Amino acid sequence: MSNEKSQPDNPIKTRGHRFEVGGGKVMCAGKSHWPDFMRLEIPRAQAMTFALDILRQLEKPPFAEADPFVSVPVFGSLERVTEDDSTS
Repeated sequence: MSNEKSQPDNPIKTRGHRFEVGGGKVMCAGKSHWPDFMRLEIPRAQAMTFALDILRQLEKPPFAEADPFVSVPVFGSLERVTEDDSTS
């Protein structure tokens, strides 16, 4: 799912992506494989705030225990990495 939004006074186009942790898992030869890999690189000074933002999502009403997902918006930039980068 990707969409682009641009406003006249903002020259930057924002592309929206949805990443489901553990989504798309495929078993092959007894091993787990996923179609995508994402590594969040958070500056150390912002890491605690980011972690607390995730925890606050659990406190937001109405919190339905039956809802399997917690949604946390993350703004930044995506950069394609090589296969070597994704395994380290």
